[in-house]
Amino acid sequence: MEMVSGKMRIHPLYKTKLTEISQILLSLLILSINMNGPDFFRTKEIFFFLFVLVSLPYGNYRRIFDFLLIFSILLFSDVLNLIIPGSDLTPSEAVKNSLGMIYLFILVYNKDEYKQTILKSYLFSAVCVAIFICSIWLVCTFSESAKEFLVAYFSTMKNDKTAFVLKISMKKILKWWVLGVYYGTAPCMIPVLGYCLIYGIKTKRNKFLLVEILLTAALIMSGTRANIMTAVLLDAFYFGFWLLRKKQYTLAMFLITLVAGFGVILAFLFLTTVDASLNVKTLHKMSYEKEFISDYGRFLLYGWGAGSTFYSAGFKSYTGLTELSHLETVRRYGLVPAIMIFVFVWLKPVVTIISKEKSLLKYFYMILLVSYIFVACTNPFLLGSIGFCALLFMSTFFERGFL
Repeated sequence: MEMVSGKMRIHPLYKTKLTEISQILLSLLILSINMNGPDFFRTKEIFFFLFVLVSLPYGNYRRIFDFLLIFSILLFSDVLNLIIPGSDLTPSEAVKNSLGMIYLFILVYNKDEYKQTILKSYLFSAVCVAIFICSIWLVCTFSESAKEFLVAYFSTMKNDKTAFVLKISMKKILKWWVLGVYYGTAPCMIPVLGYCLIYGIKTKRNKFLLVEILLTAALIMSGTRANIMTAVLLDAFYFGFWLLRKKQYTLAMFLITLVAGFGVILAFLFLTTVDASLNVKTLHKMSYEKEFISDYGRFLLYGWGAGSTFYSAGFKSYTGLTELSHLETVRRYGLVPAIMIFVFVWLKPVVTIISKEKSLLKYFYMILLVSYIFVACTNPFLLGSIGFCALLFMSTFFERGFL
């Protein structure tokens, strides 16, 4: 530290070392973000608080509005549900579930000085997850004994919501059985795949070609419909936009139209093919609808509270969380507050890129954000640590550009 004109200034060398430490901590946070609870020594929480502590001098605190908005909505919902009968929310659960929202605080580090830290951390973490998934998938494919051992080993490793950290299973997608290796933070690869593809279109360079192939393979190997469809469509749209940059407009529009049509057909097939996973989601949806019509005041204005439970026919038991994040957000906070969260938090990057990017490429940015939201709405990755880290990464390169 040194004094300049009566003000404290951070020495450049100290600043460099501090941002390097922040980069390590943010990478560790993203990699461990699905490892919740005391069984994992609270590593996620430790990495988050250390990252914030180290990074405090570099926050852009004018961006704290989103954080305060979420907590105002959370507080409003909690107070009313603790006072008004109709919810099983308890004070301890209200406090516990508010912790998931503090991760939104990392959005204050979306600034030029921290662009390198955020982008490099997220890129590194996504590549690590992709290598891990691909390695496990290859081992399980070529060795049945290794597969049985790994299935048994990871079946005992659960986070504090009893969800698997990594799940290895055979899944039927359309008419084919495929091996799925699903790691809890797999969706973190979607924003990075989009980043690499947009970089290639914008710069006309294939700097991230190997990373694109790796991420696409890992998303497919994860074995979930949403990840597979998102990977295929993003890659296909990439070729369409690349042709637009080459001014091959007829071929580009044909390809984009074909991809869009293929996406609709694929989504229809995925959503109408009967299997256990889709049946569970359908039962969840029916249970949410039943819950919503039971109390229109809560449904519209303040929900049942984060930490409350409801009966889901999908689980055949009471639960406080399902894979349908968008409906869970409405159940927790109410329809109007949920819309406010989407508008003021998730739609901000879209507004930014529409005003900043003058070329047709802005639509690819929008496709990327919508793709992540699509995956997050069929998994519990919209609100909370995973979703907010993805939002930080996307909003940073939407606003600040590339490395």
